[in-house]
Formats: sequence, C-alpha cells, structure tokens
Amino acid sequence: NNNNNNRSKKDVHSMTLRRLDALASWLAHTLTNGSRARAATAVHYDLVRYVVVSILAMDEHRYMLEDLEFLLDCLVKEESAKDMNQGATDAGVDVVKSRVLVCMLHYTVQ
Repeated sequence: NNNNNNRSKKDVHSMTLRRLDALASWLAHTLTNGSRARAATAVHYDLVRYVVVSILAMDEHRYMLEDLEFLLDCLVKEESAKDMNQGATDAGVDVVKSRVLVCMLHYTVQ
C-alpha cells in the first residue's frame, strides 16, 4: 500500500510537471507567435502575472504553483518549447519559455 502511495505521488508530480511545461510552452508561443524575430523583441512578460493569478484563484489547480517544487523542477528540466502538435520550436522561443517559468515563479512568491 505504501508502494502504491509513492507511485501515486510520482504520477501526480510527473503529470503536474507536464502541465506546467505545456502551459509555459503555450505562453511562450502566445507571447512570440512562435517566431524567433518576435522572441528577440520586447516580450510582455508582465502578462504572465495574469495567468499566475488565474491559476492561484482556481482551487483545483493552485497546488501547481503553491508547491514551488513543481516550478523549480520544471526550470531544472529545461525541456524545449513544443508547439500545439508537439513539434520542436526554434531556440528563441525556448529562451522565452525559460523566462516565462522564471516569471511564474516570481509572481507566485510575490
């Protein structure tokens, strides 16, 4: 039974990391239109705050941000941003995705 509990915690952790990663990828694409040229210009990272506030307002999703371990693990994993078809994107969007995760962490602890 304890083994099932540990497996369940690992499953929840893995699922939460995938959700945060997908959210950060989506935000990076939204903020840049998936374009390296857009990623090199001024990106409105302040808009990430609205997503964080919205997630924290939802009881069923706030745990993803309140437990900072999830955000920190997502930052450490540093996976490439994916588009809606799970395809790779260019490096500029990956940089924006990393910054989005840092902004999410910043606005969560603020």
